[in-house]
Amino acid sequence: MPLAPDQQFALTVAEDFVELGMCLDADAALEDIDPMCRHLLEVLAVRLSIYRALEKWELMRVVARKLEYEPENPQWWLSSATASITG
Repeated sequence: MPLAPDQQFALTVAEDFVELGMCLDADAALEDIDPMCRHLLEVLAVRLSIYRALEKWELMRVVARKLEYEPENPQWWLSSATASITG
């Protein structure tokens, strides 16, 4: 299920908030995304960035492990390892 236009907008807003260091606002923007779509790669990637910036290592580790199913992208494995070592 792809994101609807309004949910894609919420994702873009969340990404912009992360870039500005406004992680709590980014997290709030992700709440506008349908719960059935929150498992999508692009949503989880933003959630991972939020947890990294907030140094919420356990939450970051949980999200990174959900992303590890995409083995061709080593970024998720590195994120999982970072969270495990740091947290």
